[in-house]
Amino acid sequence: MPVGTGTVKLLLAVAIAFVLLGCTSAGTPRSAPLVDAQTPSPSPSPHVFSAQGGAVSGEDRYRSFRQWASQYDQVAIARVVAMGPAQWNTKDGRLPPGLDFLDPVPGNGNALRILRPIQLELVRAMRGDWPKDFYTLRWGGQVGNDVEETKPDPLPLAGGQLVIVFGMKEPLDIGATFPLTVLSDFPVDGSNRILTPTADRTAPINPDETLPPADPPGGITLDNIGQYLDLLPRPPGPG
Repeated sequence: MPVGTGTVKLLLAVAIAFVLLGCTSAGTPRSAPLVDAQTPSPSPSPHVFSAQGGAVSGEDRYRSFRQWASQYDQVAIARVVAMGPAQWNTKDGRLPPGLDFLDPVPGNGNALRILRPIQLELVRAMRGDWPKDFYTLRWGGQVGNDVEETKPDPLPLAGGQLVIVFGMKEPLDIGATFPLTVLSDFPVDGSNRILTPTADRTAPINPDETLPPADPPGGITLDNIGQYLDLLPRPPGPG
């Protein structure tokens, strides 16, 4: 039977369609769908709070070991167990939504700040009763995009290092994940010398004779620390 012109055109179209389909599936791979290029959003600028004090509070008032120790009814030798990461002084270490630096800690009268907890273990109690494990801290650090800047720590601690610690009988609740037992601390170097804020000075810093005598030129060590504590009157007790 003769094939009409229309039939031939239809057969050719079908054949071409199969050829193109075969080329697409077995030959040249199909193009991936187009995706709109996304320009990454710039990182937000750090939210910085510049604290007026240093990483350690109050040690600018140091005049001598005698003067300093007389302020505390708890003195001990401890060892650094762990240096924790920076956190907020809240019960979960995070900044509550809608709050900022120096706002009140929820449920606590202290101001919101960033700190680094330092876990210590008792080596020897020199004055008062101490728990087996307790904490000190350093102010400052970064949590997420929030940064608290402080003056550099003049007497940084390291893991395993011995340290002289001063505290109170009742730990302080500063709103953090840990109770603060140690209010001040001085590291001890490899020769058992206590590194106080004035340990390396060569001249008296307190010409006013009403102040306690300054530290000896050779410094105070773990071997002679006892005499500097025993010569001090004990802080008055209640009543």
